[in-house]
Amino acid sequence: MGHGFGPRISSWLNSYFEERYLQVKVNESLSAPSLCTSGVPQGIILGPKLWNYFLADLATALPRGVGYKFYADDLKLYSAIVTVEGSALLQQACDAVYRWALLNEMELSAGKCSVMRSKGSAFLTQYFVGPQVLPEVRTVKDLGVIFQHDLGFGHQLAATALKCSRIGALIMRCFANKNVDHYMRMFHPLIMPIMLYACEVWRSFKQKEIALLEKIRRRFIKSVSFRCSVQREVLDGNISSIQDIFVDRDKLLFTELIASGRHESFLHLLRITGAPEYSVFLWPPHQILMFLIYFLNRILRN
Repeated sequence: MGHGFGPRISSWLNSYFEERYLQVKVNESLSAPSLCTSGVPQGIILGPKLWNYFLADLATALPRGVGYKFYADDLKLYSAIVTVEGSALLQQACDAVYRWALLNEMELSAGKCSVMRSKGSAFLTQYFVGPQVLPEVRTVKDLGVIFQHDLGFGHQLAATALKCSRIGALIMRCFANKNVDHYMRMFHPLIMPIMLYACEVWRSFKQKEIALLEKIRRRFIKSVSFRCSVQREVLDGNISSIQDIFVDRDKLLFTELIASGRHESFLHLLRITGAPEYSVFLWPPHQILMFLIYFLNRILRN
């Protein structure tokens, strides 16, 4: 009865996958039936749940002491490496993933795998997935956010600023009317979502970096002001400053944490000073603690 499935549901799911045949139709021609022996039917509501069900034994195959995170078909392994034995344990986890893939006749995209260490790490062990050496990287993009080995987000901020700047310029090139409301309606759905995506994670604490995004807002307002012959001060009220927007997002997130009851887990992380299981992407716990304190400080200060 794992994953919330009782015996009857499990039996029903098993029958759903047994003796399934596939056929391909091209115009009026129909291929012979072929027995389907692997895979998950596409487009079904149970697809994500069945995929997690399929991955369940991989989680049990990993050695204790190594953390893991699944997201669809992506897997992240992480650990705080403070001894040589810790490096060996992480390699054992990589080996377990490789063996699981072979056993289930699945091919790993080893070319997309990499290792990222925290800045100043004393252990420079090479890691392998099967026969392939994993390259060491200083940045990695995960769920649309660029993480750096030093826990900074300068690369993410620069990429966000560049993308927003290009979209703003594209809007001004594609339209020639002088309707102010039209441009304001374009800015909010096309540029703001990019600026705000996961900003609770990567938002900078440095005014210099915040000014980079603010510059994009002011440049857009300047272009609209010039084209529509409207004073900038009038347009400023239509688009809040980036700093104010980020503050509102922080408050909204913290409100949601309290409303959902997850604030206890968040505050629990603040009390942890040395638990290796809470390090992320091989970052040491004190850096994670500093990140959480910065976030809480932003909330209290505003």
